[in-house]
Amino acid sequence: MSVSGSDNLLVMVWLRGLHAVGPFEARLAERFPHLKVGDRTTFLHSRTRMGRLSDTTGRAIGYTPFPLPQI
Repeated sequence: MSVSGSDNLLVMVWLRGLHAVGPFEARLAERFPHLKVGDRTTFLHSRTRMGRLSDTTGRAIGYTPFPLPQI
């Protein structure tokens, strides 16, 4: 993945809920004072996590294999 334009860093995190976004950004701002959040996107539910299929409670119910690149 590459990032182009005025924003040059992408951070992807898994948090326990929306309530954790504010404190996470506050800790980033405290640790990196020159950091500016340019944009954010929030997903409330992911069908897969690290290749594992999840049900509505977050329990693993299967997997999706990652294809390896042909060399």
